[in-house]
Order: sequence, then structure tokens, then C-alpha cells
Amino acid sequence: MKMLLVGLVCFGAVANGAFAQDMRERCGAYAEEAAKQEAQNRTQACGFEGPRWSIAASSHLAWCQTFPQLAVSEQRERAKLLQRCTQGAREGARKAACDHYAAIAEAQAASNAKAACEFSGPRWSVGRDIHFNWCMTQRPGPLDEEMTARERGLSLCFAYINDYSDYGGDCDGVARRSVQQNETNNVQRCGLQGRDWISDYQTHKRYCEESLPGVRLDGLRNRQRQLQACSGN
Repeated sequence: MKMLLVGLVCFGAVANGAFAQDMRERCGAYAEEAAKQEAQNRTQACGFEGPRWSIAASSHLAWCQTFPQLAVSEQRERAKLLQRCTQGAREGARKAACDHYAAIAEAQAASNAKAACEFSGPRWSVGRDIHFNWCMTQRPGPLDEEMTARERGLSLCFAYINDYSDYGGDCDGVARRSVQQNETNNVQRCGLQGRDWISDYQTHKRYCEESLPGVRLDGLRNRQRQLQACSGN
């Protein structure tokens, strides 16, 4: 009997020692992970506070050793809160990016209207909210494509403007340039005819005054392309 009691005592001591070692290992890992989660909390500026978010690993270790049965659920709760914080940060960054995109799109649309370039459609909407809401549903690729398309369109329009600005920037300059183009047509014997191909200054000036700037520029550029085709340039 005495030998049996001694054996049981020894077994109990070994078992308790193994249990204590296991708890130290598990709670050590818990405390290390808790400290990492708190570091993430601070890095992402999530703002979580309280004992759960202590920066001291020793505090988490002591808590785990006191309430080992709650360690897993506590760790999961911190992970859940950090995930929400991360998603919120991403959403905030996306909103900031789309606000920037919408501001540029609005400015490009305003330039289109101011220069009477006559581009139309959703791409050229003057409402910032429209561009912002569309941006929030898109990936970066389509956003870059839209911005580039507006840049190209405006560059083309401004090239038209420069095309007649060199000749006075008004209908007098447009009319004089139109007459010169028809004279080139006659000299090169291109045979181009029609309303656009006359040498009457007053008629060209009247057409110009009755038209929007974009249309005036289209006429100049279209005639120039036809002359280039005629000359083989």
C-alpha cells in the first residue's frame, strides 16, 4: 500500500509539472501574439485601448495563466477587431483616391466646357459626385484609361484652338486662314470643292461667327488634312 501511495504521489508530481510546462508554453505564445496584435493596433492607428491592448507581454502572460480557458477567445476577438480596422483603413484610402480622381475629372470636364470642345457623355460630366461614385466601383485600370482619354481629348481640342490662335484667335483670323487654304487648293489643283472651299473672306467670317469654337477649328483642321492628302505629305 505504501509503495502504491508513493507511486501515485510521484505520478501526480510529474503530471502537474507537465501541465505547468504546457501552460507556460501556451501562455508564452499567447502573450507574444497579443503583443504583436497591440503593435498592429498602434501602427494602423486603430485606437483600441484597455487591458486587452496592453503593450506589455508580461501582462498578457499573467492574464493567460489566470484565465487559460479564455485565451483562445480573447485572441480571436483582438484579431476580429484588427480586421475591421484594416478594412476601414483600406476603405478610407480608396475614398481618398477616388476623391482625388473626381477632382481631376471635374477640372477636365470644366476645361472641356470652357474651351467649347464639345466632348459629351458621362466621361465629361461636370458633377464631381458622378465621377466619385463611378470610381468607387472600379479598379485602377479603368480609372487610368478614363483620365488618359480626357487628357488626349483636351490636347486635341487645345491643338485646334492653337491652330487658329496663330491667325488672330478670332473669326477674322479663321476667315483669313480659310481663304489661304482655298488658295493652296487652287494652286495645287487639288480640285476640292464645296461650301468649305471658297475664297470669299466675308462668307468664311460669317460661318465662323455663327459657329461654336470647336466647329470653327474642325473646319480648319479638316481642310488642312485634305490639303496634305492632296500634296502627298
